[in-house]
Amino acid sequence: MMDAPRNELMSALATLLEAGKYSDLTIICGEKRYAVHRAVICSRSGFFDGACSNRFREAETGVIDLSEDDEEAVEHMIKCKEQTSQYSA
Repeated sequence: MMDAPRNELMSALATLLEAGKYSDLTIICGEKRYAVHRAVICSRSGFFDGACSNRFREAETGVIDLSEDDEEAVEHMIKCKEQTSQYSA
């Protein structure tokens, strides 16, 4: 019975990622663009937290370019960080 609220939250987070609604950060990898949420991804990843909270270009532009990284790995990482609480930074 206690899983229902958690499942509802995970579903809502997945919907936000898919729709990009209320996103305030864009991650680019190759041809793909991901509209993500700083509050979610930065709280789950030291890398993104550092990029967005220090005086880096990414913090000012709201765009992080990971085009030199593996596209499949980046997609998997974003989905894990944005949608579930099973993974940590």
